[in-house]
Amino acid sequence: PRSYRFRYLVDDLETLRRSVIRSDKLILAAHSFGGLIAMRYAVQHPEHVAGLILISSMPPRDWGSPIGAAHVRLDDSLMSLDPAARDRVYLQSYLNSVGDSLYDPKSGIVPDIGYLSYVPARFFWDTAAGYDYTQALSRLRVPALIIYGVSDILDDSVPAALHEVLEGSTLVRFDRSGHWAFLEEPGRFKAVVGEFLGVALTSRRAPTR
Repeated sequence: PRSYRFRYLVDDLETLRRSVIRSDKLILAAHSFGGLIAMRYAVQHPEHVAGLILISSMPPRDWGSPIGAAHVRLDDSLMSLDPAARDRVYLQSYLNSVGDSLYDPKSGIVPDIGYLSYVPARFFWDTAAGYDYTQALSRLRVPALIIYGVSDILDDSVPAALHEVLEGSTLVRFDRSGHWAFLEEPGRFKAVVGEFLGVALTSRRAPTR
């Protein structure tokens, strides 16, 4: 469990950039908890960030996440189970809440959240607690796109806070989406992101004076 630390996720991303992608600059697209990784990466490695796309992201500082708090509430009951049973209960608890994060719970859309293991998730959340990237992000000067759905489990104040912190950012609300705009409104999502990438890539090619 000592290897499950939030900062290691950022280190992993830097290793991918340096050794696999081999690009000096990245445009980071991040969803939900991934927004924390992208924001921290941008804070630690601003010289390697050409743009940010934050989709239903966590806020720029720790507001006491209701998702993180759920891990604390579940801890005593889950830790008494064997690892396989603990992970099954944990995964099912997420699946049971999926409908609350969709614009239309009856649409038949089931986000593929993969396999969830309780111990890594708990340590990642716990070691991210208390973060505050507001000041560092306010100094970041790169194109930024913030996407959120009207029915997102995270209310409007979260994307509004990101928009305020990231100077010159673009804030886009999806009126028929919840937490997964790329699943509920894929056509519009593709168009919005495509337009942003066109602007971001053009600004990268522009000569600096």
